[in-house]
Amino acid sequence: MRTFKDKKNTEWQISITIGTLRAVRDKCNLDLNNLMAPPQENITNALDDENITNLSIEQLQKSLNEDVLTQLSNDIILLVDTLYVLCSQQAAENSVTAEEFANRLDGKIIDTAFHALIDELIDFFPKTKAVYCKTVIQASRTAQQEVQKMMESTEFQKSMNTAMTLTNPVDSKSTNTESLKK
Repeated sequence: MRTFKDKKNTEWQISITIGTLRAVRDKCNLDLNNLMAPPQENITNALDDENITNLSIEQLQKSLNEDVLTQLSNDIILLVDTLYVLCSQQAAENSVTAEEFANRLDGKIIDTAFHALIDELIDFFPKTKAVYCKTVIQASRTAQQEVQKMMESTEFQKSMNTAMTLTNPVDSKSTNTESLKK
């Protein structure tokens, strides 16, 4: 069972069962069970052979059901509502309303909770689907880390500064002309 802590340092346990999947589907109109799109034939064969590591990242990423992950990634309210439903038994025991639950979360906490949700969901799936999902999610996380490293590099920062200067050059002639007219 995955956990995350809110701003009041309350530890929330994400519990995925058939019942919580149904509750999320009914209350949030989100089917977490369909995290993955049906695999393509070459992916299905690799799953049968348990040889998934030979598939390309592109093949794996194409099989993600973008609706579920994209919705959770891009709609912070849907993500928080989903987390609340998954933690609703604990929230009820502690008299925490949906609004209070939401107010206890910030960006870093939501990021941690999102990863905990995805990891818990992967662990819930049957082995073949779990291995496949884990591989796809890990490839995605690795790509995100590489992009983050690149964006934090000094070379990237210099390139961005140069690009910004080129797209918004200061026209010194017009500036000098304007000051001469005064």
